Amino acid sequence: MLKELKKQINLKQKEMRKTISDRFGIDVNPSITYNLKRQRTLGMYDPQTNEILLNKDLLLEFGELYIEDVFVHEFCHAVIKKQYPWSVDTRTHKKVTAHGKEFKFICSFFGNDGKATTSAFKNSEVLKANKKTKRKVSRYLHACECREHSISAIKHNRILEGVNYICKRCKTKLVTESVLVKA
Repeated sequence: MLKELKKQINLKQKEMRKTISDRFGIDVNPSITYNLKRQRTLGMYDPQTNEILLNKDLLLEFGELYIEDVFVHEFCHAVIKKQYPWSVDTRTHKKVTAHGKEFKFICSFFGNDGKATTSAFKNSEVLKANKKTKRKVSRYLHACECREHSISAIKHNRILEGVNYICKRCKTKLVTESVLVKA
């Protein structure tokens, strides 16, 4: 079954490559792997490696629907990255966003609205099983003059890089105290 679905994806990719080549004169050929295990991610395009990551379990569960929805969506991300490598439209000098009008325009060539969120995926047994296992989120304790603040890892790392965060109440700079781990 998986072998047949992979063959369908390869055929779909070949068809999409031809469409993009004929329309825009660019060759888009990302590699495909089937090892994505993220809890809330149906598929993913990695621009650094030019690789589409697909969830093998969801592919087996949904088959053709997964290919037409998720694979097409991720392939369109690869097209956008190839067409706008600096995330800017050189003609208009406007920023090209991940799911913006340029992305939706590319998706329209393949009968996709740009949203890989078909309602069928909400009833997925694979995703329901993944949601039951909660991941641990790191939180960091920072203090100001008036109290302690529990902040995210992103803000904590920015503080380490030199960004100053100010308490809204006392207007003093936050200082690192310790790490908390919450489930």
